[in-house]
Amino acid sequence: MNDPNEMGLFPNEPKGPRNGCFIIFAVLAATALFFWLFQDALF
Repeated sequence: MNDPNEMGLFPNEPKGPRNGCFIIFAVLAATALFFWLFQDALF
């Protein structure tokens, strides 16, 4: 996480599959965090 390029913040310099994995992980983490924080409101 020291190099911003490894975090997928700069799509102009793709790092191969690692970028895709980070994006998928970020989406899943955000979704899980959202449901965890708002589970009382949703259910």
